[in-house]
Amino acid sequence: MRLRAWTWSALVALALTRPAGAEPIEWSERYGDWTARCDRCAVYEEPICTLSIRSGDSRLWLFPVGGETEPHPEVAMEYLPSRPLAFETEGRLTVAVDGITIDRVDHPDVLFLAMSDDLYIEAPILAGLLPALRGGGILELTFADADGAATDSFPLAGFAEALDAMMGRLPIPRSTLEFMESATCMN
Repeated sequence: MRLRAWTWSALVALALTRPAGAEPIEWSERYGDWTARCDRCAVYEEPICTLSIRSGDSRLWLFPVGGETEPHPEVAMEYLPSRPLAFETEGRLTVAVDGITIDRVDHPDVLFLAMSDDLYIEAPILAGLLPALRGGGILELTFADADGAATDSFPLAGFAEALDAMMGRLPIPRSTLEFMESATCMN
């Protein structure tokens, strides 16, 4: 029994040891109300890096698409409105910054994701919105469908810094990614 305990301890210590100067498995920093995070423990289709904010019952995530291993990936967005969404709902997302409408996004550019019950906004659409988000004070998202409409507000203080910090950590070399089942990710 003692031999097994010693062997287990040695294996865990070996698995948790990284070479000097190696990037940490997980990085997270707050910028205003926004959190920028990268986690190299790959979980199926989950993004490796995210930018997120919560406001009441609503949440917003931005993340690189097309692979974090690319030098300049596009950024997409998922939005969980504060009101429940009907399964496979279709509707219009109105995006306003500081009270000024900057875009109205219709299906199929805003999609309902059944696995997470939230809305996905395609990267090419979001690319046109990023300059306004960088310079704004308050982001308002209004999603309207057959069941009604609701507006959620998110402060933009710290958004530009958080986005720059997340994108500055890219690309993440594919050789440094870990699978969730690896000993490094199990701690």
